[in-house]
Amino acid sequence: MKQRNYITICLTVLFACTILACSDDDSTGSETFKQPTLTNVTNSGCKGTPYNKVRSNSKQNADKAESIILKALPDGKLLIEHHNTVLSCDALIKQDMTTEGKTIILTEAATNDTNCTCDYDLKFTLDNLSNTTYKVMIQRQGIDRTGKPTYDPKKYAEFSLTFAPGLSKTISLN
Repeated sequence: MKQRNYITICLTVLFACTILACSDDDSTGSETFKQPTLTNVTNSGCKGTPYNKVRSNSKQNADKAESIILKALPDGKLLIEHHNTVLSCDALIKQDMTTEGKTIILTEAATNDTNCTCDYDLKFTLDNLSNTTYKVMIQRQGIDRTGKPTYDPKKYAEFSLTFAPGLSKTISLN
């Protein structure tokens, strides 16, 4: 009889642990937290004339200021545009995204095998966002012409965004 009670107690505890392990700890109020997904990436290619000097911050170059543009799209997606980021001329560019809870990590990987640079616009389209605040980290990584990493990703920029319909925001990186 004692053995039967022991087995019943063990099974009850195991069942309770299983139920608790399946609970959604990332819920925000009555809305369940969804993991964002990356649905599209694009880049502009080299914009304008390549240069082999670092850009100055003069008024002439105000239109070349590096910035992040956030736009909520009508279909509930979010467009993140990294404007005027400086990369190697004729770079092979790979863009990716990972998430860690409510942190979105955007990786911009590019080759760095030429002696000139130029401005690029990189775009990421994200879907499956909740109306909540996210931390966004942009990291850079070097790759060779086959796409193989040449060094580990390094933090490049970081900001927060609160996703909502109608979101439109510009973040200066200069």
